[in-house]
Amino acid sequence: ERIEKLDVLEADLRKVIKMKPDYAHAYNALGYTLAEKTERFTEARDLIEKAYKLQPDDPFIMDSLGWVYYRMGQVDVALKHLQQAYSSRPDPEIAVHLGEVLWKSGQHDEAQKIWRAALTENPNHESLIAVMQKYLKDTKWVRNANDKEELAKFAHLKAYFEKYGKEYDLEWMLVAA
Repeated sequence: ERIEKLDVLEADLRKVIKMKPDYAHAYNALGYTLAEKTERFTEARDLIEKAYKLQPDDPFIMDSLGWVYYRMGQVDVALKHLQQAYSSRPDPEIAVHLGEVLWKSGQHDEAQKIWRAALTENPNHESLIAVMQKYLKDTKWVRNANDKEELAKFAHLKAYFEKYGKEYDLEWMLVAA
């Protein structure tokens, strides 16, 4: 997939499916790739649903199913599958998808919470960093929420909020608000 030879990848995965019709991950890989790289969403959904029927407890298949529903514009269905996948396995790739769908549905705080938790465990994860930069670059509170200078300012202010929170027996975030 990374080398952008979709036709070769698709042909290879279809061969795998033909040889091993019960191999859920081949259906999932092909369906996810179609959902991500093409507009063939119905076909992608059908392939991922086949994978899901074969392995209904696999969080990566749940993630793919959620992602294809999101790409089809069915945000509520997408969220259900993505939240189930993330609850089952808080993987950074699943966090990327769940956070993006949460963000697009207006749940910005929840999206940031998911992304930041995943980033704490996976500080160099490229997809996670990319999605955070995409959505957190400009907010109404800071010019660039990922900028090192902005983060340093926040860390400096956080120390004051924590200090006064302890002094007045309040959560520091309440003091910040």
